[in-house]
Amino acid sequence: MRQAGAESSALIDPANAPSGKIAQLCLPLIHQHWAIGVLYLEADGDAEIFTPRCVWVTSMLANQAAVSFESVRLFEALRETNMWMVRGQQIGGMGSYRWNTRTLLSRGSRECYRILDIDLDVNPVPFEVFRSRVHPEDYPALEQALTEAISTKSPFTHEYRVVHRDGKTLHVVAVGQFDEGPTGDLELEGIITDVSQRKAAEQALADARNELARATGLTSLGELAGSIIHEIDQPLTGMIMSAEACLRWLARDPVQAAEARKSAARIIRQARRAAEVVTGVRSLVRGTQVHFAEFDINDAVAEVLLLSKREIERAGVVVRTDFDRSSPRVEADRVQVQQVALNLVRNAIEAMAGVEDGNRILALSSGVADGMISVAIADTGAASARPIESGSSRRSIRRRERDSVWDCRSAAR
Repeated sequence: MRQAGAESSALIDPANAPSGKIAQLCLPLIHQHWAIGVLYLEADGDAEIFTPRCVWVTSMLANQAAVSFESVRLFEALRETNMWMVRGQQIGGMGSYRWNTRTLLSRGSRECYRILDIDLDVNPVPFEVFRSRVHPEDYPALEQALTEAISTKSPFTHEYRVVHRDGKTLHVVAVGQFDEGPTGDLELEGIITDVSQRKAAEQALADARNELARATGLTSLGELAGSIIHEIDQPLTGMIMSAEACLRWLARDPVQAAEARKSAARIIRQARRAAEVVTGVRSLVRGTQVHFAEFDINDAVAEVLLLSKREIERAGVVVRTDFDRSSPRVEADRVQVQQVALNLVRNAIEAMAGVEDGNRILALSSGVADGMISVAIADTGAASARPIESGSSRRSIRRRERDSVWDCRSAAR
């Protein structure tokens, strides 16, 4: 606090400055030992206008003002952060939730309410309301997953469908972990994510692949059929003409045996030509061009599993591997080996389609025995009438170490 002339005033217009002295008081605004501003006061006349009691009261008001200003700043920062969080959840299609396992009541963010199609005024959300949104076919598996997670207090992850009141269906993934709530109850806190677009994209990709495979197969079949017709039509026509000529030579009187033999010889030549065409087509179908190179058979099969990961997960298949990493490298056509392994894996997945969830097991193993590297693929699908080892199909791919000849065998179902 000080007394000064009017010319030093920060608030008085210099053009209309009073002739007397002014009293000035400046107090810092302190919040948690930090200065966040100042309180500046001016008064005309004697400096005694700012008495000690006045200064004390003003200081107390300054402290309250500092708290208020800081509260406003923190509130704005919190509001902005909350706005970013809400916007982020909307963009990401995910909502946060917290579920009390004793009361079965839950609370969630706005996005969580949107995903589950629950009115915002329903707070907290009873479990019955949540259950009414779960697809009836998916609820038993969800209930079992929740029961197992609660009993072991392990992280929870489950995918299921949500049905809105207007009939719209969403695919969602819920994840969470357990901790103790404010009341001491066990609570599940986590995030629920709308993955409908991802599911639709995956289905569209699968449909496109199937359509491409079908179109490619039809194109190849059409080209192959056209080639066969063109190549075999000529020798067949020649055989018919030669046979008719042979009959005419034999019908003459006297019989023209020499000419008939010539026609029969032409029939034989044309038949051999047709047989050569069939042999060539068979070789084309089998594929005679092979690129041999050394590679790790375990890595090649592991790549097949990686490429089939989405198909394996969708089918609910559990994969178990037991690869012998001490196996030597093999020399063969890596692509053909992987094509064989891929076909066996897909056949195994299809064979287990009717098996109950949790019992669909795909086992892959490798080892060295009798100078050969063996890769075995086994599944728990239904066996045919012919007995199969341990009630499951087994298939093996083997390489002879000396001549690099692959022997692929498949057990019939």
